[in-house]
Amino acid sequence: MDNIRLACAACRILIYRLCNRIRGHQPPAPKKEKQVVCIGLSGSGKSTALALIAGEPIKEIQSTNGFHVKDVILSDCILNVKEIGGSEKIRKYWRHYYGGAQGVIFMVDGTTNEQELETARVAMFDALKDPQLCDLPILLLVTHQDMENARSASEVAELWNVKEFYEDSVLEYGSSINNIEQLKEAFSAFASILLHGVVGPTNVNVDI
Repeated sequence: MDNIRLACAACRILIYRLCNRIRGHQPPAPKKEKQVVCIGLSGSGKSTALALIAGEPIKEIQSTNGFHVKDVILSDCILNVKEIGGSEKIRKYWRHYYGGAQGVIFMVDGTTNEQELETARVAMFDALKDPQLCDLPILLLVTHQDMENARSASEVAELWNVKEFYEDSVLEYGSSINNIEQLKEAFSAFASILLHGVVGPTNVNVDI
């Protein structure tokens, strides 16, 4: 009797699958995954921004020691973001975490002083000289845009002459913890480059 029940259940499953195939109801294709490395000086807001875009709590976030991997789930793909700590003692080891990266996110605090801004510029350009990163798309994310004295993303990009060196392979965006839509737009545009090699409005939306 048990064998007959199992056979009937198997037949029902087979018939269901055949009917769905005939009707054109195919199971959704698995989302593509892209490997991204996220770097920047300590305190630039990497952990907070990634928690925010991933729909996680942002209270009591501490600076990263070593690295963390955060999955950012988008409508068309999943970004496996490897966030690396940005303290001076960790930066010299950044290159050991670049393997397999398909894109680079560099975050800088828009309210930082001139000296720290120059330190961040040197850190970014040194990182992007690495053979594992030099040909990859870049998202320059300038954080703390809710602060009155924050430099805009375009200001930082101009100060650093980013376009002169990287032309169309870099996107610059501002972000703040009070504007999730701005962060969504930045990640959507970056995902578009990783998936299609284009910059511009897309239908790649963040699932939060």
